Amino acid sequence: MLLTLVLVAPVDACQDLGEEFVGVVAVVSPVRAVVRSAAVYARIFAAFAAEESGRKSARARRKVRQNAQAGKPHGPNRPFGYEADQIPVRDGEADIVRALVRRTVAGESMRSLAAWLNEQAYRLPAG
Repeated sequence: MLLTLVLVAPVDACQDLGEEFVGVVAVVSPVRAVVRSAAVYARIFAAFAAEESGRKSARARRKVRQNAQAGKPHGPNRPFGYEADQIPVRDGEADIVRALVRRTVAGESMRSLAAWLNEQAYRLPAG
């Protein structure tokens, strides 16, 4: 969708000003457009790019949903409190998560929880 806006907005702006659009379409395709049809090519390429972007997004969402339904973890990084395969609980870190939940339920602020974690020198899995 962003590509569509990037290409179509200048076309529309030029038309609003009564100017002829002479844009760079080479970013999307090596096709060289004559000045009269540059706006048409820009709109066509933008439409195809938006369609492909939509298809990729739908595929990614479908895969995430399938993994969730199968009970598989999501994402490459190990969540805090879990082992590397993201399924078994890592006892030491799980205790910290439980303490955070207890303190949150007791009404502590996020700022005080962050300060407590920093005082304890706990590190996230990514460092």
